[in-house]
Amino acid sequence: MAMLPRLCAALMFSLCCLHAAQAQDLSLQPKYGSVQKSSAQQAADAQFLSKVDELYKGDRKQAAEDVALKGWGSLRQGDASGAMRRFNQAWLLDQGNGKALWGMAMVEVGSGQRSEALALFAEAEKIVGSDPRFASDYARAKGQAQ
Repeated sequence: MAMLPRLCAALMFSLCCLHAAQAQDLSLQPKYGSVQKSSAQQAADAQFLSKVDELYKGDRKQAAEDVALKGWGSLRQGDASGAMRRFNQAWLLDQGNGKALWGMAMVEVGSGQRSEALALFAEAEKIVGSDPRFASDYARAKGQAQ
């Protein structure tokens, strides 16, 4: 938990860099839109990863967990854009982070992107497993898609 204040500072720094680097805001799309990033966007990612590696001594899985938790906090506060940015950062740190994928799915459900949400839920299910909250969210999304 002592790392959280420094992580917050690193996240704010990276958002500034990311914002400056992006012509279109890929941070609002799950997995950064799954498109090839520009050189400036790649440089911003490298800067973010370097800063996080320094703070977490290379433990990207733990950093991803902490960032995903920040995303869930943003989502609970009604800040879907902030949540998606955090979930993307967590995914950038660890593409196998189920909480990040689950969070992306929830943001997509909230924005009416049901097919995209279901694809993210299906991917997250392989990682998250039998978490009852996940199962409930996934079932609700499936029901809304019909």
